[in-house]
Amino acid sequence: MESLAKDAEQVVVRSVHGAAGVDAILAYDEDRYLVGRADAGAQEPALERLTDEPWLYYGKGSLMMHALRAALGDSGVDAALRAVIAKHRGSGGVATAPVLRSALLAHARAPADSAAIVEWFGGRAVWDVVVDAITAAPPGYLVTVRATRQGDATLPMEAAGASALITMAGLDAAGSVQWRGTVAVRDGVGTVTLPGLPGVVQLVLDPERRLLDRDRANNRKELPPP
Repeated sequence: MESLAKDAEQVVVRSVHGAAGVDAILAYDEDRYLVGRADAGAQEPALERLTDEPWLYYGKGSLMMHALRAALGDSGVDAALRAVIAKHRGSGGVATAPVLRSALLAHARAPADSAAIVEWFGGRAVWDVVVDAITAAPPGYLVTVRATRQGDATLPMEAAGASALITMAGLDAAGSVQWRGTVAVRDGVGTVTLPGLPGVVQLVLDPERRLLDRDRANNRKELPPP
């Protein structure tokens, strides 16, 4: 499965260039997937049913493996890959997407991890997460996040059902991460009160690209004066 080649690429790039190098790969792969999705429309197959769609297995597959490493940990994903290789190596091997899905499910640590695996392989959803507002609430800030979700390319973006625990990061003026946290979104909206964040000038949602997001320009917002 070609998505495993993208996973190996990320592992090597991270060891040499760090997270920034991986993010550059993911940014390209996410754009590649979104363009292919728009062109395919209703004909987009789920990842577990792909046939010959490079934009899908190289694009979405790349982000899937990245997100699942974050959820299951490197040890969980690597154990799943070893199981696939041990059982399906050689000229008669059948290391298909369903085979990989089953191996990953066997190493899921929590129901949420299993649900994520099923969604990545069987779903066709993309998100749009937005930092809607940040207001000073001394000594910290009140942050409102909004999200919509599109089940497939033929459907509208909807807030209903857009529920997830979304990661967020606080960046300094140089773009370095100084703080990390999460916000729980339920049916399209989430609020969280943050502490004072010394040195942080901007908040960013999903900084590590664990979601497929159709528009990352609205994922960030400057902090107001305290």
